[in-house]
Amino acid sequence: MINDRSGGWYYCFTTGDIVSAVQSGRQIVLDVYGKGNTVKCGDVFTLTAP
Repeated sequence: MINDRSGGWYYCFTTGDIVSAVQSGRQIVLDVYGKGNTVKCGDVFTLTAP
C-alpha cells in the first residue's frame, strides 16, 4: 500500500512529460520532468504494510 498524504500531485502530468521513479528502502520518489528537462512536480511515497 502506498500512503500519499500530499494531495493532487498527479494533476501535473501532461503529454510528453518524462517520469522518473526511484525506490530506496520503503520510499519511492516520483518526479515529473517537463520541457527543458526541469522538474515540474513530484512526490515521495512511503510504502506501508497492508
